[in-house]
Amino acid sequence: MPAGRPNQNTFHQLISSFKVPYFVFLIVVFTFSFGIANYQATMSLYLDDKFQYTPFLISVIFTVGGFAGVILQLFWMDKLFLRFGEMKIILFHLVVASITLVLLIYVNGFFIILTVASLNMIAATFIRPAVNTAISKMAGDEQGFAAGMNNAYMSLGNMVGPICAGMLYDWKIDSPYLFGAFVLFSCFILTYFWSMKKSAQQKLQSSNP
Repeated sequence: MPAGRPNQNTFHQLISSFKVPYFVFLIVVFTFSFGIANYQATMSLYLDDKFQYTPFLISVIFTVGGFAGVILQLFWMDKLFLRFGEMKIILFHLVVASITLVLLIYVNGFFIILTVASLNMIAATFIRPAVNTAISKMAGDEQGFAAGMNNAYMSLGNMVGPICAGMLYDWKIDSPYLFGAFVLFSCFILTYFWSMKKSAQQKLQSSNP
């Protein structure tokens, strides 16, 4: 089938994506984008309402976390990918992202909050390229279709996440982080069992040429 599937509209392409071998990674893209959006959409409000942080302190938290993620991505990402592979990177940082979302509810003190928020942003920094690489490797000659679906699922998560986060925040300010952590950890469980199943299938195929 052509790489871009030109004869299909967007809706049919989304339906077709259910059958691709990398569909689980598209689920990761959606749930990760959704879960992180719960954090990003309400974090400034949360720090202001709960700790009365000034805009400057809030900006410091986001800036330090983003800067740390960029530095680690530049100097460590390739080494980690070569040593552990994309799947282990994805699984590990899904757990880190979910744990740090929960910790944000319970920690106090600027520097502790800064550390936990930075760890969450670093996890996000590693998950995105790991998922992109895994999808690209499995897409074969459908790189265009895979890239399009990757962006589509990310956009859906970024669209639904803030709406859900805002509704949850109005109900209880801690709830977006608990729900986001639940979504991310559920994604970890799904991805872990999928990877175990795929690994078992590969071992079976190698033992029965």
